[in-house]
Amino acid sequence: MKKLLVFVLIMLLMFATFTIFLIPALSVALPERLENQALSARLTWTPQELVPGNNATFTLSIKSTAASTVSNVKVRISGNYYPFTPEELGKQPALADTFDLLLPQLTDAERNKLTAFNIEKILPILAANSQESISHTYKLPSTNLLPTLVVRVKIEGLPDKEEKRYIIPVQAPGVNAKISSFTSSKTTGLTKGQTLTFSATVKNLSKSLFPGVLGLYAGDALLLEKPLLLSGNQSSVIGASWTVPGPGAYNIKAVFNKAFLPEFLHSLADSPSSLTLTVPDLKPDLTITKIETVPAGVVPGSTANIQVTVQNKGGTSCPAGSKLTLTAGGQSSEANLPALNKNASKTVNFNKFLFPSTENFVISAKVNPPPGTVESDEKNNFLEYTPNLLFPDLAITKLTMTPSSAAPGAPVKITASVKNTGAGQCPAGGVC
Repeated sequence: MKKLLVFVLIMLLMFATFTIFLIPALSVALPERLENQALSARLTWTPQELVPGNNATFTLSIKSTAASTVSNVKVRISGNYYPFTPEELGKQPALADTFDLLLPQLTDAERNKLTAFNIEKILPILAANSQESISHTYKLPSTNLLPTLVVRVKIEGLPDKEEKRYIIPVQAPGVNAKISSFTSSKTTGLTKGQTLTFSATVKNLSKSLFPGVLGLYAGDALLLEKPLLLSGNQSSVIGASWTVPGPGAYNIKAVFNKAFLPEFLHSLADSPSSLTLTVPDLKPDLTITKIETVPAGVVPGSTANIQVTVQNKGGTSCPAGSKLTLTAGGQSSEANLPALNKNASKTVNFNKFLFPSTENFVISAKVNPPPGTVESDEKNNFLEYTPNLLFPDLAITKLTMTPSSAAPGAPVKITASVKNTGAGQCPAGGVC
């Protein structure tokens, strides 16, 4: 029994010792997490509107409302320039995040032009219910600025939502630019498989920096999207290559991405520079351009020659062996054509064609390329022609009687004057 009492006393003593030493340790470690959440920061600056070439002083006040000391507080303050006005960024803070997507695509020198400062500082000790200040004086460049400086303040250990942004106006000249020229290495004689080079020249029309993203498109296909950062009055040439996919008309354009432009420059994105390139279909295209009779007027029932002209309006030559078929008044005749170069023509004579004696008479001609030859347009190989038929037109112009008067039953002579008033001849003895 005595041994049991001794064991219990020893256990109680060990528990008491554990409580005395462990609880203070917990009381020190536990508040540190709460103290981090109790930090607040506020940035002030002078002057309120920054002036190019002048100094600006930024002061960050960090306050702790925790009941215990906080150690090693890491503070980061960064300032970056943006092309958007303070009013735009105030209404749409996400514009700054969108613009930040450009930064990794810029060179170090270009990023430096958009960066005002980056300050990182560690406060070794921040006493309970105390306040510390960090000040930084920054001299603005005298040129190549943008209208807004955004200063971000972040205290490490706090949630991301605790990052604070301050939108500060800068007395910078307005931003403006244009695509001063847009050219293609070749615009005529284009064929499938050719590689063309497009060049767009962008000129900064202001004394401020001009940041933007220019895209080059062939139709709806994006060829290149290039971020730009131009100093005042600077120009830059952006180029892209394109392989002609085949025949057709293509709209090639250079256009600014509206997402990276301030609102007052959206017109740049709405008015792209463009080129229209036409790539011809390099196939032959046979068409009948003319049908005529020789002579120009034909008397029905007579023979005449018919001439048919065939032209190759395609982008390349047509080999020999095309067949021309002529049909007139129930008669047909065929002729083989020689090779026809691009834009070449050939007139074929069909001799002594008998024209029927009818008023409803049409001559038709059709041309077909050699077997295995594909045309660019197979719907223009046919033509009809109504010839000028010269019909006679007999009219009795005068009747006379000799004698002019006679007794009843006495013989008389009647003479009729007949005239052919038509365009065609009436044959002798014929019934016209």
